[in-house]
Amino acid sequence: MANAEEQYKLSQEQIGFFLENGWLKLSNCFTREQAEGLQENLWTRLGMDPRDKSTWHTERTNMPFFNEFLVSEFAPKAWAGICSLLGGSQRVDSNASTWKDGFIVNLGTPTGHNTVIRPQDLPGWHVDGDFFVHYLDSPEQALLVIPLWTDIVAGGGGTYICPGAIPHVGRHLYENPDGVSPRMTPRAQNPEFVQEQGLKWFNDLAASMPDDAFVEATGVVGDVYLLHPLMLHSASNNQLRNCGGTEDDEGFGRG
Repeated sequence: MANAEEQYKLSQEQIGFFLENGWLKLSNCFTREQAEGLQENLWTRLGMDPRDKSTWHTERTNMPFFNEFLVSEFAPKAWAGICSLLGGSQRVDSNASTWKDGFIVNLGTPTGHNTVIRPQDLPGWHVDGDFFVHYLDSPEQALLVIPLWTDIVAGGGGTYICPGAIPHVGRHLYENPDGVSPRMTPRAQNPEFVQEQGLKWFNDLAASMPDDAFVEATGVVGDVYLLHPLMLHSASNNQLRNCGGTEDDEGFGRG
C-alpha cells in the first residue's frame, strides 16, 4: 500500500489544482475489464433490458450493494490520490476505505430525451452527509469520490458539480458554529434536528450561481473524480438516453 501511495502520489501541480478548484480528475484508475466484471448482472438486478428502452421504468436507481472491496487494491492510483489529499493512508478512516457495487444508474426519461436543462434548474442539488450534524470541521466526511463505471459524455446523465458554491457553503458553516442540519438549517431554527424534507437551501444556492460556476463530470471508464467535501452536486438529465450514466459516489472520512 505504501509503495502504491508513493508510486501514484499526486504532483504539486495536481494538489494545487484541487486546492484552487475543489476537484481533481484522475484517469486510468481501473480497467474496463474490472468495471465490466462488477456489472455483469447489473441489468438483471435492475429488471431492465439495455436494448429495450420501454423497459427502462426508473429514471435513476441507487442500487443496493452486494460486494465491497478495498480501494487500495482495486484502484491503487485513486487510493494514492485520496491519500495525497488527506495526508496519508493513516489519516483515512478504515471504515471508509472501500468501494461497493451499489451503482447509481441514470437512464433518463422519455420526456427528458433531447431536453437541455441548465444546471441552475436541476432539482437535486445537495451536499453529502445526511446522517450527521454539519460543522465546518466535521470529521465524518473528508472527501467525496466519484468513480466512472461507464463512459459518460456531455448530456449523458453524469453528475454536475458546482465548485463556485464551496465558499458559500463554508461561510454558512462558519457563521453557524453550533451546527446545521443536513439540509443546512441552523440549530437555533431546528434545535432537535428533526429530519427535514426538500433541498431548497441547496437548490436556491445553485440557482444563484453563474454558468461558469458549474462543471459536468464527464469521462471514460476508470476516471475518478476527487471532490471537496462541501462540493454542491446534483444528478443531471440524461438527455441522450444512452446506456451510460453509471457512476458511484463514496465519502471518505478522516480519522
